[in-house]
Amino acid sequence: MEGANRLPSLFLLFGNGCAPIAVIELGTVLTDAVANHGNHTVSIFRRRDTILARGKLKYRPRPVTTIEDSGLRHPHSVAFTPETNHLVVTNAGANYFSVYQPKRDGSKVRWSQSPVLQKTVGPDDIFKEVNARNKMEGGPKGVAIHKNSLVLCSPEYGVKIYSFHENLCII
Repeated sequence: MEGANRLPSLFLLFGNGCAPIAVIELGTVLTDAVANHGNHTVSIFRRRDTILARGKLKYRPRPVTTIEDSGLRHPHSVAFTPETNHLVVTNAGANYFSVYQPKRDGSKVRWSQSPVLQKTVGPDDIFKEVNARNKMEGGPKGVAIHKNSLVLCSPEYGVKIYSFHENLCII
């Protein structure tokens, strides 16, 4: 894939109560993912061709993939891995984060509806105590990825740093 040796552009944007957004460059195509905390989905959009968009940042009106996994519990933050473009999603209402695999279909890329990995973040007793008071809380919130480090943060657990190797699928 073109641009596979470059680190992707990755931004986490927060503001006005909007869900965090992850943006990644897949070759020459910019893709972003939006976590919908309220309806338990993650939508992935592709940017329109800059020539057709007259140089403006415009995205297609419909997502290329909407992940409707029943395991998504108030998804909070999203990030793409730099080499394989797996999508990491934190769940504020669950004690784990989920990883979704990209799948090529000709020139199109879609993401799996079921996670290829779910990893528990902290002790269940702490999660259950917080989650019993508010079903939208207790799980990991922020996620960031740099090279072979995946970083999660949560008010309950602080910051957790995981080492991972994309081509081996080890976290």
